[in-house]
Amino acid sequence: MRCGALSWVFNAYVIAFGGLLLVGGKLADIFGARRIFIAGFWILTAASLAAGLANTPTLEIVARAAQGVGAAFIAPSALTLLMTLFGHDKRELAKAMAFYGAAAPAGGTAGVFLGGVLTEWLDWPWVFYVNLPIGIAVLAVAGRLLPDGARRPGKVDVVGGLTITAALSLGVLAIVRAPEIGWASTGTLVSAAVALGLFGLFLGIQARRSDPLLPLSIFRTPDLAAGNIVMALLGAAWVPMWFFVNLYLQ
Repeated sequence: MRCGALSWVFNAYVIAFGGLLLVGGKLADIFGARRIFIAGFWILTAASLAAGLANTPTLEIVARAAQGVGAAFIAPSALTLLMTLFGHDKRELAKAMAFYGAAAPAGGTAGVFLGGVLTEWLDWPWVFYVNLPIGIAVLAVAGRLLPDGARRPGKVDVVGGLTITAALSLGVLAIVRAPEIGWASTGTLVSAAVALGLFGLFLGIQARRSDPLLPLSIFRTPDLAAGNIVMALLGAAWVPMWFFVNLYLQ
């Protein structure tokens, strides 16, 4: 598989996850966190099976995108469930939030090593198949052990969700293709310009919505704005590092 196709196996998940994360949170608010959490695990488990069975780059990329959709449903609903379970005790909530915050970096770091072990001792599809018993176990107990979570009326901003996802996709497309067709080529410049235009359109949509996916007022909070900048810079360095370190170690 060419390096460009390999990068899309990685990017398809990230784009779907990042682009639909706000939609997943809104769905959890409207339909209940437990219901969206379970739906996300159904999607993630089925997509993991599809990714392991995929025999072409296109099918692999589609399955990875579906995994990202499932994760975009799971992450915000899991946080809502955590707040529901531990929100009555500030000390317990602080502990739970610490574990929640540590789960992503710990899981990501362990996954890099364990993925290598599975590939070496079994085969590459097992990096996806390993999700199947975990997903089945979660689906077996989630309905009985987790609270439904509070619901509130509202509408899902489908246009906003599609706009931000399209913006991310075109932006990544411009960057991934640029080394092959040139950074100053028409294709790169057009893709980048359309991506920026869609980002601007998304912000305009959110500014006009009475119940937006992303309330723009949160960016006026100094600490939150600084945190977002730090996390954006961290992601810009960390995510490519994972991709290229894997290729280098191979």
